Amino acid sequence: MTQEEKQLYLEQLSKLNLMSDMFSSIVFEDKAACQYVLRILLSKPDLVVKEVLTQNQLRQINAKTVILDVLATDSNGNKYNM
Repeated sequence: MTQEEKQLYLEQLSKLNLMSDMFSSIVFEDKAACQYVLRILLSKPDLVVKEVLTQNQLRQINAKTVILDVLATDSNGNKYNM
């Protein structure tokens, strides 16, 4: 990899954050990382991520397509689909 290619690559990477769809779908494939972030965002320290399905689409003929990313439960058994 040339220095110019490396610089371009680093510039592209620097534009990514957790709100970037592509980047977040890769980061959140790691269940522990996903659980850590969601516990903070939702203020639910007892949240347990059961399954991570990045960009899993449920297509419906008569309604909008739903994209599911994370299935989680808390200590009370409440389920979260985020």
